[in-house]
Amino acid sequence: MRILLVAALTLPSVTAQTAIHSALSGRVLDPSGAGVGQAQVEATHTASGSRTATTSSSEGAFTFPRLIPGSYRITAEKTGFRRFEQ
Repeated sequence: MRILLVAALTLPSVTAQTAIHSALSGRVLDPSGAGVGQAQVEATHTASGSRTATTSSSEGAFTFPRLIPGSYRITAEKTGFRRFEQ
């Protein structure tokens, strides 16, 4: 079974109404560094348990554009790969 790897970056943003949100972007990669498309990626806010899900692009890219600031647990899954959690 192959392993999924996730590289992620978070960036805070401020809107005109002073609401603060964060964005989290990354790529799902296989052990060779190739992007893994159609992986199910989920971000769980560790304090509230709030979950947001998306699917990686054909290049393995994913984005969560408006998240509550805080710490998140990230999981990625795809058939044929071991589940990733960080």
